[in-house]
Amino acid sequence: MLEQKKRLLLFRLRKEMNGAALDTMRYFGEDYERNYGVQIYAIRNLAREIGTDHELAEYFYTQAIREVRLVALWIADARKGGLTP
Repeated sequence: MLEQKKRLLLFRLRKEMNGAALDTMRYFGEDYERNYGVQIYAIRNLAREIGTDHELAEYFYTQAIREVRLVALWIADARKGGLTP
């Protein structure tokens, strides 16, 4: 189930990819190792669909992809402690 959620999230992020937003982020100095340029509202909606899942959040937070790390922050269970890369 965890692998399926990982693949689904990456698929959905790629689908929401926005080259113009990515170029703007780079222009203003926001250079990430990997970045799809997905807008925050779309990332937040994906996180709501996933719901709270601390195990998945811990995995996502270790990834070097901007959007995946943002999803991790929204789906983490605050009662279980913070996330560390």
